[in-house]
Amino acid sequence: MRCAIICCLIILCQLLGSNQAVLAQQSGIFSNKWLDQRFDWVIYLEPKELEHYLVYPSSGLGPVTDVRMTYRVNPRLAANHVDSTLHYEDLWYHEGRPVGCRRFGKLNIQSGWQGAICISDADSGHQNTPAEANAIVRLILEINLLNCNVTAVLVPSSMVSPLCDAMGQFQFFRTDGSAPPGPSRLEVLVCSGLSDRNFMVYKP
Repeated sequence: MRCAIICCLIILCQLLGSNQAVLAQQSGIFSNKWLDQRFDWVIYLEPKELEHYLVYPSSGLGPVTDVRMTYRVNPRLAANHVDSTLHYEDLWYHEGRPVGCRRFGKLNIQSGWQGAICISDADSGHQNTPAEANAIVRLILEINLLNCNVTAVLVPSSMVSPLCDAMGQFQFFRTDGSAPPGPSRLEVLVCSGLSDRNFMVYKP
């Protein structure tokens, strides 16, 4: 199983680096057609600063970053082949520290499916990178418990390095991807879809 994951990651690298790949984007996120050719599902992260939320004299929680999570199952696998994007969860952070969450529904992905996490280019200043890194690691663990895999994290090119650095606080570190798979090994490819690709592996 782990060998198959490594092979998929290598193939994904080749696809992402190929000049033949169609990298049409919608608001900084890869197009549905491009994603459907490669993944069974996609989770989208959309960070937003709530500048005046929980900001009052006795509060130590504001301002708050709301990381909105929606997901889309590839129509070839979705129930009745319906193409829809569903609101899954909101995670709230203060200075990168989780302070709350609200779940809107179940994550309806099936055992064995492989997918990706996409982050839009709205966070151009990278002020929300610690919150995004926390949300990504949380999703990797949650999806792993469903016997599924996060194959790749797709982000704007300017976010690749800051995001990889932020994931380091959760014991995810850069590797060349050549290490043999081991038991309970967690790994993911963080990339922009162009040239900047980083294999991240969990090292307790």
